[in-house]
Amino acid sequence: MAHISNALVHYSNNLGTRAQDNPGTRGLLFGEGSIDAATWQVENGAGVLALIAESIPAETRAFHRTGIPDVEGFLAMGCVEILLHGYDLVVGTDAEFEPDSDLCKRVLGRLFPWAPLDRPGWTTLLWATGRGDIDGYTSLGETWMWHNDLLSERGGNIPDSRHWITRN
Repeated sequence: MAHISNALVHYSNNLGTRAQDNPGTRGLLFGEGSIDAATWQVENGAGVLALIAESIPAETRAFHRTGIPDVEGFLAMGCVEILLHGYDLVVGTDAEFEPDSDLCKRVLGRLFPWAPLDRPGWTTLLWATGRGDIDGYTSLGETWMWHNDLLSERGGNIPDSRHWITRN
């Protein structure tokens, strides 16, 4: 939960300030606490990111360690943080977790354009982030990576975190 909240605050800060370089914000902002407090942090972090995204031009780009995404890219990354780490929190419990397929497909189209869109969105998002398998497709495992730069800047390959060079 803390990671989700931290990511949303980080994305909001970078997008809101239109940072073009690493502002030096790494590490934990929020620590342990109650489930209610963690939920409040995530809900408010998502709300702040949405407000910032609505208040600036859509073509605004800002720093992220894996690229210079636009507003849509930051919103898609925020969705991935909430969806995937929300899933990580409940996997192995009796809780059901089945996000909206159309939302997952929108995120896939923006951050994982190599992902097949003829499959259920949630299953495909799990595959794209190394958490699941799809028949006929090679597992991406722990080396998965998103493409958060503009889609027009994408090469033809599927990014692999083993070849990722950390940006300063």
